Amino acid sequence: MLRAERCLTLLNENEGGWPDWMPDSAHNCLIGCLLCQSVGPKNRGLFRREPAGESFNREESADILASAGENNESFRAAVRDKLAWAGLSTIERVLSRNLHALLAASALRTRPSAG
Repeated sequence: MLRAERCLTLLNENEGGWPDWMPDSAHNCLIGCLLCQSVGPKNRGLFRREPAGESFNREESADILASAGENNESFRAAVRDKLAWAGLSTIERVLSRNLHALLAASALRTRPSAG
């Protein structure tokens, strides 16, 4: 049984803080997730990563990290154009928060373990 209120996709695509029960290491994507779908017996082996077709350079990534969302005017036109091209204009308000969480989780995964 899936508990939708604990769905990373749901949390990634809606504003607000992260729940206390969510470990910092849980973040694995900017939006979406679909890990639950990828491990299901009917879907196993059917999921693959595809190139997005667009990427953000360092300056654009810095703009995303610095923004507070809510149609922040500090976003460069190029960032908005790329989000629109990918059909992601509606997630601008959560993009900075999600990217911060994803980078922090990535750092946790690459940190050498003690012992």
